[in-house]
Amino acid sequence: MNLWYNIAQLGGKMKYFYYKNMPSYISRFDFITGYDIKDDKIIVNYASGYSTEKENTKENLRSIVEAMKNQVFSTIDGINMEKINKSIKSDNFWIGYNSWFTIYTLYNSLTSTSTFNKGFQGVLCCLFILLGFQRLHDRTINKEKKNEILKYKYFLDNEDIINYEILKRYFDKEPNSPDISDVPLITINDIDNMSLTELKETVELIRQNYGEELESNLLELKQKSTI
Repeated sequence: MNLWYNIAQLGGKMKYFYYKNMPSYISRFDFITGYDIKDDKIIVNYASGYSTEKENTKENLRSIVEAMKNQVFSTIDGINMEKINKSIKSDNFWIGYNSWFTIYTLYNSLTSTSTFNKGFQGVLCCLFILLGFQRLHDRTINKEKKNEILKYKYFLDNEDIINYEILKRYFDKEPNSPDISDVPLITINDIDNMSLTELKETVELIRQNYGEELESNLLELKQKSTI
């Protein structure tokens, strides 16, 4: 199992960007993978598998969410997306290469009249199959990394739009109450099981529904919530 998945499952629900060149003490202890709220406690999970309990207050919750955002921004800055894209292209090339030679050696093995050559080509065929599956696995991991990076970045860039309708309903009901701390907004802790496609579809649907008025309405709601 790839290190990304091992680490991501230890501390909580949030899949995160484990950068192999990060200092080990950061990845093991400082990186928050998610939190759970149970009664009057907030259980904060870390990449090491360690968890701590904090009092369930608005201030603590806000601080944890901000910390999760900041660590994602920080990690994105350290990830070379171009390198990941090159790795995916390389994987695609070698998958095609191994596929061609798998067919070639299989054909030679089946059509050869020499017992030695038949066996030798069969061994080569098995080798190319194994290498092909390894490259397919590597491409899957690299695409997962890329999608996770893009997903969290997209969420942080569009968080206001994603939560627009939730805030709008709140202020329609409570027009004179700027305290939105109890509003069930979608946060970075909630998107582990959401895909980038789902987030984009949500944003696109909201943009279509509210059109050109969306930006001014967003500004108005943000101003209301910071009174």
